Amino acid sequence: MLLKDRNSIIYNKTYTMKTICLSVLFALAFSGAVAQSIFENPITGTNPNTANPYTAGQTANANITVSGIGRGTGITGSNTNNRYNANGWNSIALDANDYFEFIITPNSGNAINFISVNFTLQNSASGPAANWVLRSSRDGFTNDIGTINSNATGVFNTVMLSNPIFQNITAAITFRIYAWGASAGTGTFSVNDFVFNGVLGVLPVKLEYFQASQQQYSNSIQWKANCSDASETKFTLQRSADGINFNTIYFDVASALQCHLPMVFADSNPLPVKNYYRLLMKAENAAAVYSQVILLQDHSYTGIRLLPSLIINTATLNITAAKKSPVTIDITDMTGRKIKTTVKLLSAGNNSMVMDFSALHSGMYLLTVINDYDIPSTLRFIKQ
Repeated sequence: MLLKDRNSIIYNKTYTMKTICLSVLFALAFSGAVAQSIFENPITGTNPNTANPYTAGQTANANITVSGIGRGTGITGSNTNNRYNANGWNSIALDANDYFEFIITPNSGNAINFISVNFTLQNSASGPAANWVLRSSRDGFTNDIGTINSNATGVFNTVMLSNPIFQNITAAITFRIYAWGASAGTGTFSVNDFVFNGVLGVLPVKLEYFQASQQQYSNSIQWKANCSDASETKFTLQRSADGINFNTIYFDVASALQCHLPMVFADSNPLPVKNYYRLLMKAENAAAVYSQVILLQDHSYTGIRLLPSLIINTATLNITAAKKSPVTIDITDMTGRKIKTTVKLLSAGNNSMVMDFSALHSGMYLLTVINDYDIPSTLRFIKQ
C-alpha cells in the first residue's frame, strides 16, 4: 500500500515530500476513493539508466503486468545514482521519440480504475526548462494530462487520473512523460520515483474480441462477449472524433443466451477521417465496463500528383485511394473562380487519368480533389 511505502526509509525522500503525499492520500480517502498502489518503484541504486526498461526494485499488483520505466529512442541514458536519468532533450518542440514510458496491462478478466500517478521529476541546469507533459495511449498521446513540474532539486507531482478514459481499463495502456527545450544536448532530465494508484476488479463482462474494419461505404464494428452469469447485459457502442469526447451511436440489451453470439454494427455515417470506437458494457447488478478504444482512420485518397506541372495541353493526374470512392476535381484560377468541375469514381489503389487543359488560358491555376467527406487536397500548376 502507498501509505506504508511512503513512510518507509527505502524512499529516502524529504519530509516535505512525504507530507505532500500523505495529504493527497487523506484527500482521496475523504473523497470516497481509496488510493492503492498498483505499480511503483522508488528507483534506488547505481546508474539505473543502464537498463531500458528499468525494473529493479519495482512492485506491482498481482493482477497486472508492467513494463518498468523505459525511454524513447530519441534520448540517451545518463549515469546518476537513485534516478532514472537521460539526456538528449534539446529538441525545439515536443519530439515523439523523447520520453519516459510506463506500460501497464491488466491480466485477463481484470480491469483497472486509475486514481492518480505520483512521481518526482528533476532536471539539470541545461536540461529541459518548463517543458514537460504527461500523455497516454488512450488518445494516441495527443492531449496533456494535468500539470507537471520539475527543477534542479526534484519536484514531487500528483496527477489525477479520474477522467473516464482512465477507468475500466481492460487492455494495455501506456503513459509517457515528454520533455524538450534543453539548452544543451547534455542537459539531463530524470524520474526519481513513481507510484500509480488505482483499484483492480474482476470484470462482470469479458470481451472475447472487439474489432472494427472499413467497408466500402461504412465501418463495421464487431464484438463477442462472455456474460453468462448475468440475466441481461446492456451494450452501448460509442464513437468519437478525438478519442476523448464520445457519443452513443448504438444501444442493445442482450439476454444471457444472446450474449454468447457475435454482434455486428454497421456505422453507415462515419465521421470524416478519424473514428474512435469503444464499447460500454453493463451487466445486471454490476459496475459498467469499457472496452479498449479502437481507431479507424479513413483516407479516401492519400496523395495526388499532376505531371507535368508545367502544362501545354494535357497532363496526367495520379490519385492514390485507400478504397473505392467518388471524388470531385475542381479547376479554379488564382482569384477563386471555378473553371471546370469533374466527378470521378476512384478504385482502391493507384488511379491515373489524363486531364485536358487545352481550353485554359496561359497562367497559374489550382487543382483541388475533394473526397466524399468534403475534405480537399490542392496543388498548383501552370498552363503555358
